[in-house]
Amino acid sequence: MLEIQSIFDEIKANDKYDEKTQVLTFLLHTFGTAKKPPTKDDLVAIEGFIFKEMEKLIALIPKTEEYRMKDSLFAYEDIILGLLTLLVENKSDVSEENFEIVKTLVNLVAEAQILETAIDQAFELEKIDKIVITKIIDIVGSITDEYQRGKLYHGLLYHKESIDKVTDEAKSEIAEYIGTELERYLKKKDSLTEDEINSLEVAADVCQFFITAKIVASLKEILKLKYNNIRYYTISSLLEGDEEIEAGFIAEIAKDLVYAELTYSLLKRYGIEELFPKEFATPEYLAKSDMVHWLTYPTELGKEPDAIELLGSEKVKGELYYIFKYMSDSGTLDDESKNTWLIGWSSNDGGTFSNFDKLSLYEQKNLQKTLKYIKKKLIG
Repeated sequence: MLEIQSIFDEIKANDKYDEKTQVLTFLLHTFGTAKKPPTKDDLVAIEGFIFKEMEKLIALIPKTEEYRMKDSLFAYEDIILGLLTLLVENKSDVSEENFEIVKTLVNLVAEAQILETAIDQAFELEKIDKIVITKIIDIVGSITDEYQRGKLYHGLLYHKESIDKVTDEAKSEIAEYIGTELERYLKKKDSLTEDEINSLEVAADVCQFFITAKIVASLKEILKLKYNNIRYYTISSLLEGDEEIEAGFIAEIAKDLVYAELTYSLLKRYGIEELFPKEFATPEYLAKSDMVHWLTYPTELGKEPDAIELLGSEKVKGELYYIFKYMSDSGTLDDESKNTWLIGWSSNDGGTFSNFDKLSLYEQKNLQKTLKYIKKKLIG
């Protein structure tokens, strides 16, 4: 009880909601995978924590103007509700007063997430007509915050499995809006903000579901922008629209370790991997690229490693694994792990992983013995 209470006290004292969400997500996962249910003392600590944090959010959300910050509060609210579910599953007597706190917070978030709520409600329908899409686009038009406007693309991508609910007329409405927005982004191509770049990346991905001549023309211009995150999804949507891709763009993105393997796999899926430069189409380079891309996830390093080198390869259950050492000063690492060689590995079947283990703890008399030891102790 003291341990979990200590964790809760640290979370409450932290005003960085992205960090609070990460810690709470880990804690919730720990409870979810535990063989025994939470103790009575744990449940008391959880209950005291949940409703105090909910009251904080109720006070903070209306005062927060920047939508990016609000979004981090929404993510925290979502994980708090997950903890509430755990509480209810193990302890059913939530007081009427606390229930009102929950209801107030949920309603507050739903009102603040006006665009996300409208999209979710639309996809609950059996058929999504033009009038429904027009209302959603009108909501976007009333929003000036670029980060919030981008939630349209995130919402469409989230519901991509249900795009067939959208009528042809409604799809045309979405396509016209997206086409116009792409043109707006292109006019600002030399002065795009971070939020506009992020929105354009997701928009380029969403385009695959709404291909028109107008969108194709803009996507081909977007390929000329020097943002490989956007280029990757632009290539994906163009291929989905049966459009050809100039080899020069592929050659440029192949040099980027974050997107090289993804691009090669994409081309291979369409049977045109010959467009990918041969000098970069080696198993070692593609494995390295997959490793780097994996490390850029927010739950890992959150960025590219400062250095990465191939140590060698080992076969595990018939699958070849490429083992790397890498170094980073990422804030997701503890102080002892920063700027020291860490271990990661990647295989052709997508078995890419790192637990941030220090290489120094696994080094043996020579490299071959080191690789064997890493295989035995970490990969299996």
